[in-house]
Parts: sequence; structure tokens; C-alpha cells
Amino acid sequence: MAEPQPIVVAPGEGHRVGNVEFLARSADTPRFTFGIIEIAAGRVLEEHVHAEEDDAFYILDGEMTFFFGADEAVAGPGTFVLVPPGVSHGFRNDGDGPVRMLNI
Repeated sequence: MAEPQPIVVAPGEGHRVGNVEFLARSADTPRFTFGIIEIAAGRVLEEHVHAEEDDAFYILDGEMTFFFGADEAVAGPGTFVLVPPGVSHGFRNDGDGPVRMLNI
């Protein structure tokens, strides 16, 4: 078995899938994924549930509205949102510019 090696990802050189740039994927580590998501103005991600994993977000730029059933939380730059397993959640960009956020 090969010795574990550090992984260094230069700016903009992550693995791109649509609007997500993955900096760490399950191919790199089985313990988590880490990405930068860009959400265009007006875009909505429908409410969904992760059965066995946390979903964490840190807003870099813009303002995102997270929804949890009937509850909502507006998150601007510097806001951290942690959604535990089994909690229904989604989000939307109500602004007129993109939102950039970290997702773990």
C-alpha cells in the first residue's frame, strides 16, 4: 500500500463538476468532501436530506437564503451554516449576483 501523500490544489485547479470546484473528493479521502460552490442569481436548490452526513456551508460572497421546512435563515459573507444528518434543507439566491460558498 502506498504511503499517504499531501495534496496541494492551486487556485482554480480543483476538480470541476458544473458549478462546484471540488478541492477534496472521496477519491482523495473517505472522510469528507470540500468544495467551492457558485450559485447564480435566482437559482434554487430544492430541499433535500442527507441521511448520514453533515452538510456545512460558509458564505464567501453574496447572500444565500437557506430554508429548513417552514424556517428560513439569510446568510451573508462570514456566515456558517451546519445542517445535521436527517434535517431537510435547501437554499436559494434571491440577489442579483452570484453567491460563492464553501461546502463540506
